[in-house]
Amino acid sequence: MSDIEARLAALGYRFQPPPPPRPYVRVALFGDTAQVSGHGPTDEHGVPVALGRLGAELGLAEGYEAARRCAVNCLGSLQHALGDLDRIERIVKVVGYVASAPGFYEQTEVVHGCSELLSELLGETAVAEGLQFPVNNPAMLIPAMAYATEHLGFAYTSSVLQQHPFLFARDVSTLDHL
Repeated sequence: MSDIEARLAALGYRFQPPPPPRPYVRVALFGDTAQVSGHGPTDEHGVPVALGRLGAELGLAEGYEAARRCAVNCLGSLQHALGDLDRIERIVKVVGYVASAPGFYEQTEVVHGCSELLSELLGETAVAEGLQFPVNNPAMLIPAMAYATEHLGFAYTSSVLQQHPFLFARDVSTLDHL
């Protein structure tokens, strides 16, 4: 067990088992750099810890804890890919997409849950920078990208954890006319 795993266990967190194969990889290794993506706020059994949007069904404290769970899940995937979390020297960037209701403006405070947990585990200077985006309707970003880009390739990801299945289906069904 690595030092980071021991500190996580002391905080009451455990990794979930590696997920089944998906059409994308959760950790892509490039030399001595790893890029991690595709993690949501689930517990060690894969059960969502936060369902809904911040500012509507969820409060700031629930969002903060959900961001911490995302960090734990990212570390779990890194553990699976690297074999030893103590190999991590620095987190280059943390990007959080926060499912938010209109009028909720505390996305930064939510994503701090992730950044602060990583700093607790790796040291204060381990997290270089962070970005956070409110997500009311991710498909609304696509036309803006298409307008500003000569060539466009994209992957639309969403989750029924963040929105009602009907709204999810509506959003995906509108993507065919870009």
